[in-house]
Amino acid sequence: MTQQPSDPSRVGATGLRRPVRLLPRLAALAAALVVLGPFAAPATAVGPTPESGAGATLTTQALTTQGGTVSETAPLAKDPVTVELAEMSPATAKAGETVTITARVTNNTEETLSGARATLRVHWAALTDREVLDEWVHAPLLNPSDRSLQRATGPLPVPELAPGQAADVTFTYTPAGNFEGWGARRLAVSVTEGSVSLGVLRSFLVYDAQDADSPESVSPVSLSVALPVTGPAVNPGDPEGQDVELARLAAKGNRLDSLLEVARTGSVSLAVDPQVVAAATASGDPALSAWAEGLVTAAAATTTFTLPAYDPDPAALAHSGIGAEPVRSFQSAPLPGDWQVPAEWAQNLTWPAGGTTTDLATLRTAVATGRDRVVVGGGTLAPTSSRITPSGLADVPVDAGTASVVVSDAALTEAFVSATDTAWTSAAGAEAAAAAPVPAAPRVPTAQGRQWLLAEVAAIIASRPTAAPHVVVALPRTWAPDLASFQAITEGLTASGMVRMAPLADLLAQPAPAVDREPLADHEPQETELDPSTVAALERARSSIASFATVAGDSGPALASSAMPHLTAPLAVSYSSLGQNRDAMVQSGLAFVEATTGSVAVVPPRSGINLLTEDASIPVRVRNDLSIPVTVIVVLRPDSLGLQVIDRPSQTIPAKSTADVPVPVSAAAGSGAVDVAVQLLSPAQTQIGPDTSFEVRVQAEWEEIGTWIAAAGIGVLFVAGIWRTVRRGRSPNRATREDVEAATGEIARAAAAAAGSTGMHDAEHAQPAHARQPR
Repeated sequence: MTQQPSDPSRVGATGLRRPVRLLPRLAALAAALVVLGPFAAPATAVGPTPESGAGATLTTQALTTQGGTVSETAPLAKDPVTVELAEMSPATAKAGETVTITARVTNNTEETLSGARATLRVHWAALTDREVLDEWVHAPLLNPSDRSLQRATGPLPVPELAPGQAADVTFTYTPAGNFEGWGARRLAVSVTEGSVSLGVLRSFLVYDAQDADSPESVSPVSLSVALPVTGPAVNPGDPEGQDVELARLAAKGNRLDSLLEVARTGSVSLAVDPQVVAAATASGDPALSAWAEGLVTAAAATTTFTLPAYDPDPAALAHSGIGAEPVRSFQSAPLPGDWQVPAEWAQNLTWPAGGTTTDLATLRTAVATGRDRVVVGGGTLAPTSSRITPSGLADVPVDAGTASVVVSDAALTEAFVSATDTAWTSAAGAEAAAAAPVPAAPRVPTAQGRQWLLAEVAAIIASRPTAAPHVVVALPRTWAPDLASFQAITEGLTASGMVRMAPLADLLAQPAPAVDREPLADHEPQETELDPSTVAALERARSSIASFATVAGDSGPALASSAMPHLTAPLAVSYSSLGQNRDAMVQSGLAFVEATTGSVAVVPPRSGINLLTEDASIPVRVRNDLSIPVTVIVVLRPDSLGLQVIDRPSQTIPAKSTADVPVPVSAAAGSGAVDVAVQLLSPAQTQIGPDTSFEVRVQAEWEEIGTWIAAAGIGVLFVAGIWRTVRRGRSPNRATREDVEAATGEIARAAAAAAGSTGMHDAEHAQPAHARQPR
């Protein structure tokens, strides 16, 4: 395998150093490696080399970057030198055909390499057992099986190399006549200084003898490449931050942009997290919207499945024991901007986290939730025999039905990813490097990866020459492809005549082969999963807000759905390697639900309530902080029979407001303090928030007492009025009898006098005019 790059800051910093022979410095290392044998470090490279040939030439090419002179594909381990396959032409050699092999040698030491030599060796026998092939790929620097290889050409001198510098050594080779049949041969290019091995390239020469067993006379292997399109770990409470991260990943040359370019080739089948597409569409960023539109268009031209929104870990949900219905809820979180998944995208796929072992519990949950197409990797359901490779489909019966399991070929996937993925900055590989800067090249050169894949395919065909299987490469979620490498690999496989690129739908349409596979464990949680107690806490929060949302009537489903992104995000596979961040997201989701369900509550009175009558209403103040009206039922539960609740009134509380809900009660005779618990219920009779309580001071007898007091008061006022009247009648200003009589006589005399005067006057007017006497 290739190695990690040496520190670029050291490369070229001091220029070329004085040549120093490494033999004395490496003698101790060689002795240690001989003792360690198979426990030594892995081989520095994986790739092909030809057999004894007609001749060899030597070329040197310095590969430079901004930081100095470095290898085009940096090494992973720290062997003294890295040997990689830069090119092999043709990829499949025919009888009598000359093959050109170019090996790239990189000096990983801090000393100048001088006097090293490169030798090409090849084995005459074809590999048909894939287990032997895998051992060759991952053999240590010093491997006893190397003795069986025959020298093809060399040794050739390796040019003097400064620290970090690389040079190409080119061999030409014509396969010998002792090759029988077709298939892959072990090939090695070793670099030595004296008797010390500095590095070795292990690869394959694929030979076609053009006989009855040649690729032209057998059925090609069908190969499906399954590509998950998922985003980074998101915080639903920070949509702006999510848009920024999506824009970075979708920028030219970054991961999401590269995934789109690969999808446009039509060579892959897609499994898309719809939340990523929905967020990109709703972002308002023209570049992100264009990316989303491009992905939808590319998806229409191939087999496409929909992953659950936010890509929750199916294994964590299955192992939590919360049940199928809650799992469906976590798999149905609403999408940003109400984006709708295209109807053509199948919604029956489950894809557990990469690098884990899938168990029966996960398959049971997948079938119970209607996602019974399950992609597995990591050696899950591997055939018990390495000599036969069946199609990558297995039917696994479980309690609720049968899971159709897509079994990724571990060796093919490793080879494919090594030759195309640029996210390889740590031992965890693509699954742990989503946020890391993307290196310039894949871990294994394209030619080296192509020969590795061709050797695997040749071994597969050799085991079943009359019925080539349909195999699957399941890529990691954070695969960051190099488009040129991807196209070169797929085109090289197709051009060999041994491979037919096929959509995943073709495999799923076939019957699963009857073959012995490694059994599945019933219940095998993985270390990276969210623990069951935390998943259970998230489920309790989901259930809580679902019940609470019934207060909102027709707006209830939308209110409940608003919490699901916050509760589902911590379950995302992308959070599996982000321990503290995931814990923070869990707490954030629980806090969101708590704040939402606490938005409707009883406002306790500042002091107790006095109840002075037998029949009255107690006002209960209800607060609604939501932006939508809610309907609540107020229930009072007194702790004493001295207070009886007559009714449980229902009332609608407007948005962002507070209102009093009168509750009719009846108090028995007597007095005393009663503790009253208050519950809020939704119209569906589910409790809203915790109970609240306050004190009611019952003094119902005061009503009768008050009546008697009022009556007595009125009586007193009446008597006082009479007394006052009598008292006012005895005033010294009152007229006496004499005063009355005197006044009465005087009035009589005046009246008589007035009467007489009037009679005389009338008599005078009655006389004739001539009889009147003037006065």
